[in-house]
Amino acid sequence: QGPRLFHASTDTIDHAQLQIVPDEAWHEWVLDHLKRCSAVIIDRSVQTDSLLWEIERAGALVDPRKVIIMHDKSIDPPVSPGFQKVAYGLSRKEAKKARKELKSCLQRALG
Repeated sequence: QGPRLFHASTDTIDHAQLQIVPDEAWHEWVLDHLKRCSAVIIDRSVQTDSLLWEIERAGALVDPRKVIIMHDKSIDPPVSPGFQKVAYGLSRKEAKKARKELKSCLQRALG
């Protein structure tokens, strides 16, 4: 079964990918993918300079309505105007709630 047929029968949230990129290539990789992505999901639970750079670039290159910032429920990080936020916790109930909120955010982002 090809990817189109497979993706048509799966939740949008299940389309996510994890990529491991060498340190010397990550800036270029992020910029390239931000230009081609349908939506951006960034976990801002641990703030680093690299993460702030990624958030700044996402805000510059992607429609803000398509940027979703996830964060641990114990923090409430500031986000750029138009970005969507999803808080999560580690319990099964909190994870289920966050997954549902994330799915709603992705539906809004992808129209």
